[in-house]
Amino acid sequence: MQSWAKSTIKQYDSALRNWHQHTVSHNVNLFEATAADVMTFLRQRFDSGSSYSAVNTARSAVALLLSPQNPAIISENQFVKRVMKACFRIRPQIPKYSQVWDVTVVLRYLEQQYPNEQLSLQQVSKKLCMLLCLATAARTQTLASINVNDIVQQPNGIKIRISKMLKTTRPGFHQSEFDIPYFEEKPSLCVGTLIMHYLNMTKDLRKSSQLFVSYQKPWNPVGSQTIARWIRTTLSEAGVDISNYGAHSVRHAASSTALKAGVSLENIRASAGWSKDSLTFQKFYKCPIEASFEFSKAVLSN
Repeated sequence: MQSWAKSTIKQYDSALRNWHQHTVSHNVNLFEATAADVMTFLRQRFDSGSSYSAVNTARSAVALLLSPQNPAIISENQFVKRVMKACFRIRPQIPKYSQVWDVTVVLRYLEQQYPNEQLSLQQVSKKLCMLLCLATAARTQTLASINVNDIVQQPNGIKIRISKMLKTTRPGFHQSEFDIPYFEEKPSLCVGTLIMHYLNMTKDLRKSSQLFVSYQKPWNPVGSQTIARWIRTTLSEAGVDISNYGAHSVRHAASSTALKAGVSLENIRASAGWSKDSLTFQKFYKCPIEASFEFSKAVLSN
């Protein structure tokens, strides 16, 4: 379990608690269960109302516990596969968003928040979070992981390297660095200029090397949940219905807009933090729009 990332432990916490309760009530060894034991557990989770995704998470969590003893007991067991297939057919997993909001609506709202020098720290913080997310399709965890020492100012823009381990980091794959050009055509939406302005605003308040800090005393570093809240607030202020769309929808909107503008799947995957073989975009993020430099320009020029 020492090889598990914190995000993995958090994701599997509920499933492992349920598995522990199941093994106790059924007098099953927690680490040496049979495939039949696992199938009984999965069926019970499904019968209790769990979605296919939740049942699949439970399957993955239990597999991690049992794999050292018998690597194929779940991953290669045909009966376990049939149980999962039946769960999917009865209660299929579908993309959260069948369509996504138009980024133009949010960009027009952000354009009104200019010049940057006249904005409060709260306004600059929220504007920067939203523009960074749109320009890179980054997860909120990635934004919360940006270190000021990894931000490099270049003649044509800003380069941001992600040195911290992320949810998707694994041997041989890590989030690529972000290249964000100066948007000279629309300075009100220039992410590079806004980053430098934000760094200047917070340099005397900053207590760590983390980029994003609270806009209130004591100005501590903020986590992904706070950044997600800032993004949801900005979406609401821009007129997006946040009862239907959360902070994660920005990745959908940015990726779909970039594809529509002609950005290659390779560049979209690289910017969003998906491996070159990932099918995530095609399955969950390629949504119709409601009413590298290439990625950022494509989205912000919309």
